[in-house]
Amino acid sequence: MSRVKRAKEEKTPSLKDRALGLIKSLVSSFIKLLIHIILGVVCIQQCRAAQANLLPYCISSSPYTEEEVSVDQIHMDYLSTTDKGVEKSIKATYPVKENLAILQNSVIPKTIRDWTTSAQANNLTYYFGSCMAAGATSYYSIHTKLYSTVNSLFPQWLIMYASFTLIPIIFQIAGIWSILVFFVSSITNWQMLLHLKTVYQAGKIQKSKWTPDTGIWTYPSSPVTILLLIVVICFSPLMAMAGVGMALVLIIGTFLTTFQLYYSKIDQIKKVFIDTDEENVDSGATPTKTQAGGGSEGEGKGEGKDDKDDKDDEDDEDDKDDEDDKGDKDGKDDDAAKAKAVKANAEASCVKNNKTTSKIKEKFTVVDQLKLTFKVYRHIIMIIMTIYMLIDIQTNMGGVWLMSGIFAVLAMAHFTKVYHKYILSACDNFTPKLIGYTNSNRVCDPADGNIGSQKQAERPGWVWPSIGSMLSPF
Repeated sequence: MSRVKRAKEEKTPSLKDRALGLIKSLVSSFIKLLIHIILGVVCIQQCRAAQANLLPYCISSSPYTEEEVSVDQIHMDYLSTTDKGVEKSIKATYPVKENLAILQNSVIPKTIRDWTTSAQANNLTYYFGSCMAAGATSYYSIHTKLYSTVNSLFPQWLIMYASFTLIPIIFQIAGIWSILVFFVSSITNWQMLLHLKTVYQAGKIQKSKWTPDTGIWTYPSSPVTILLLIVVICFSPLMAMAGVGMALVLIIGTFLTTFQLYYSKIDQIKKVFIDTDEENVDSGATPTKTQAGGGSEGEGKGEGKDDKDDKDDEDDEDDKDDEDDKGDKDGKDDDAAKAKAVKANAEASCVKNNKTTSKIKEKFTVVDQLKLTFKVYRHIIMIIMTIYMLIDIQTNMGGVWLMSGIFAVLAMAHFTKVYHKYILSACDNFTPKLIGYTNSNRVCDPADGNIGSQKQAERPGWVWPSIGSMLSPF
């Protein structure tokens, strides 16, 4: 069949089909953009949570043991932008106590705690729990370090734009590392299967260690020890699969954990900047403001008096000229004054009920974050959506329709404000200056304290765990 004949037989899509294809492409692009924005907000959440040092990468403290966590409470810039050349942000904080309670009851830490420190723990659960602890703390540590680096280096809009790339890369790096650590721990920790746990108690478990078993097996030992090592090596592929499963649980759990975020109060924000200024003064920084002495101030007032009188005369003459020009614009000025008054009243109402001035602990929800993201970055979102739209028009309708689309975009940019940057108001809770992106200080090694008088409780020989005890944490 000739090329000409094939071309005749091929039917050109009708205008209706092309229009339907364009609508489908636009809907698909809108859904992709919406998912991109949601992932961007999630990525910012992960960055700020890393700044707050919330994830439990310290095996020596809660939620893995009974030791309390030492984490500094910090305030941070959650959403930031520039308004008339001034850097502003919404200041927010992750309350340490509330968020540690969320992590205390999460699946992986709770399982590790129950399998290693509870009264039902035994050799096998301690072995699995120790391997899980090594993998989990490695994952949380890499996750926190990577997101902290992104948080300190990239501006917020770039974090949102690159979220499609950042989130998978960080999850893969942290996940693969945790699988590797879990697998290596499953081989190197085989001796734990030959130990019994000795628990020192004083009302609650405070400290624990594992001592040699004197029951069925002895350690170090003979053929039983060698046989156990061979069994551990033979089961290593299954442990590798278990590590993959644990990494998936860690990824999903970290991704879906909704930490509680609250607006920082105005007095807390002021204290942050006061402390920063004091640190700058202590480090030798020069104050930016100085007060003039009483004598020089009086002289300045005296010298400026005559100039003030001349300026008043000039202002009177300007006022007379302005009165003549205002005759034809009274109606417009009245409307503008009314609009300005309405806006001022709204601003005053917002300031009065502003979350930063409220005495209530205002929660900064995910819905709030999405709303403010759409408002503050609407011009960037519209530009990206326009690029998607023009590509879809070119693909489905052709070059002529593309020119029409470009003309429509230019008209919208000229006659509307959809491509203009959003102007902040008092209702948005943005305040001047940025706090910065310094991480909260977290102490992993708790101070050694005096445990005092204790009772020593030793469990009997090596026992097989029941299925119920193995699955109870889940």
